[in-house]
This record gives sequence, C-alpha cells and structure tokens, in this order.
Amino acid sequence: GGKYSLFIEYKPKGNDKIVDHVNLFAEGKEKSRAVFKSERYSFEDQNLFVTLNSTEDILSGNEIHIPVSILKGGKELNAANFDNYLGEKAHAVLIGITNFDFLHVHPMVMNNQLNLHMNIVKSGYYRLWLQFQIDGKLYTADFVLYAKSLNQPNEKPNHNQHKH
Repeated sequence: GGKYSLFIEYKPKGNDKIVDHVNLFAEGKEKSRAVFKSERYSFEDQNLFVTLNSTEDILSGNEIHIPVSILKGGKELNAANFDNYLGEKAHAVLIGITNFDFLHVHPMVMNNQLNLHMNIVKSGYYRLWLQFQIDGKLYTADFVLYAKSLNQPNEKPNHNQHKH
C-alpha cells in the first residue's frame, strides 16, 4: 500500500512524444520508504554485473555520456548481440527522486558497448533503470545518480531529504 507515481509515455502518430504523470494511492500496509544517501553505479543480479563507467561528475544542464559495462559470468558482453527490446538494444528511464522529472534514454551501441547520452536539466538525485534483453530474458538494472548544478559543481547534497 501507499503513494505511487505512474509515468505513461506514448507518441501518437504524427505528434510529439507525451509523458503523463499520475499519482496513485493503493490501500494496504505501506512498506518503509527507501532512502538514497549516495550514488550507486553498479548492479548485480545472479551472474550478471552491470556498471556505469562515469569518469566525470554528472552536471545538470550539460550533455553527459556514460559507457555501460555488462558482464555475465565474468565475461564482458557485446551489446550489439543483445536482443532487440521495444525496437532498440536497450532502454533507460531516469526519474528525479524529489522533483519527479522524467527522462527516457535510448542507449546507443558504440564499440560493442551500451552508451547513455543524456542531459539532466536539474540538479539532484535520480533513479535510473536500464532494461535490455539477452537470449529472451529481460534484465532491469537500477542505479542512483547525483547531478550537480552546472553553476555550482562542488555543491554537497543534503542526504536527509531524498526519499522515494
């Protein structure tokens, strides 16, 4: 039970993409909310290990590029060989933890590796979900990013107010 946000993204024929944000309430016992106090750039599920290889601070209002390494059984996978999922090799969704800004990203395959290209408009914490399909199995890896303000790259986040 509890409060939830639902994002619906669609593109009517001949029109621009539309994202609707709907708040929902489900009856029942609420789970305690997760608190995100730091970035998380890696994800592990059974024998799959996914890492965002960000070498620079993520600055809001700035085009960023993040290569993604995906290892299965300790061996790096060739993203060009992934199954197509919803017409692409992968999809990523970024949602602001406090401001609920929504960004859909289509990772590109460059040098056999997935690469995220995005521009986060506002500073703050964001959850990132990356989906890709290998041999018919869909994987969803989740991460926590922090975008610093372009004008104040040395700012320190207030970890006490980031609940989702």
